[in-house]
Amino acid sequence: MGWARELAENPNTHVPLRPGHERIVTGRYVIWFGEGDHPAWTVAQRFRFRAEELDEVRAEIHEHARARGRGACSWEIGSSATPADLVDRLLELGLVEDDEPLRIGMALTAPPPTVPGVDVRRVETGDERRLAAEIAAAVFGTPFAEPPPPDPDTIVYLAYLEGCPVARATGSFSEHGVTLFGGAVLPEARGRGAYRARVRARWEDAVARRDAARRHRRRQPVSPDPRASRLPRDLHDPGARRPVRAARRLAWAGRCASRRRRTTRFARWSSSRRRRAVR
Repeated sequence: MGWARELAENPNTHVPLRPGHERIVTGRYVIWFGEGDHPAWTVAQRFRFRAEELDEVRAEIHEHARARGRGACSWEIGSSATPADLVDRLLELGLVEDDEPLRIGMALTAPPPTVPGVDVRRVETGDERRLAAEIAAAVFGTPFAEPPPPDPDTIVYLAYLEGCPVARATGSFSEHGVTLFGGAVLPEARGRGAYRARVRARWEDAVARRDAARRHRRRQPVSPDPRASRLPRDLHDPGARRPVRAARRLAWAGRCASRRRRTTRFARWSSSRRRRAVR
C-alpha cells in the first residue's frame, strides 16, 4: 500500500510534468506549478517538517509563488503529513477549507465493469482537446484555458452518450502507477455510467502499459540489484485492496493560497476572503 497511499495523498508530486509545468521538490514540501493562476494550478503538498518550522515553510512557499507571478496557491495536506495537526494550525492562521474539503483516494483491485451505451475515446485532435477543456471548465467552474499539447504520459479521454460528448477525464501514467483525475460529467448526463466507463478505459490502458513493461523487462539482462528494475505494483495485488485515506485542501491568498489533503480535506481562501477574516 506504500505507493498507492503516496499517489493518493500527493498526486502532483509524482505525475509526469507536462510542457510548461514545473515542480519544486524539497525535503519539507513539494510545489507543483501548472499553467494558470487559479489556486488549483499552484499546489503545495507532501509536507514533512517540524511544527516550529511552519512560518519558515510558509514564507518559502509564498516566495516561490510570488516569483512566478501567482496570485494564489493551494495546500494539500495528506494524512501522512507532519506535523500531524498541520490543518488546524493553518486554519488558525487564516486559511479556509475548500467547498469540498474531503478527498478519498482508492486503489482498484479488480477490473471495473464495462458500461454498455457509453463510448470512451482517447483525445486525439486539437478540437477534441478544446472540447475536453470546455467540459472541465463548465463542470469545475474554472476559467477556460487553452489545452496543452499532447503528452504520451498524460492521456485525456472523452465519453460519448448517443454520439454526444458528455464527460472528460485524465489518466497520468508514471512508473509508480496511474493517477486518475480530472473526471467531469455534464449535469444532464450524470447517473448514466459515463464516469464508470472512463474508469474502465483508464484501467485497460494501465493494464496494457503494465504488460508492455513486463515484456520489455523479460528482454533485459537481470540486474544485480532487484530494486533497480522493479515494476509498479501489480494492479491485481491483494495488498492494494483497501481504500487509501484522503486529503484536505486549504488556500492562501496574499499572493498565494493553501490546500490540505488527507486522503484529504481542502481549504481555499482568496485575498478578499482573508481581508474579511482579518477585519
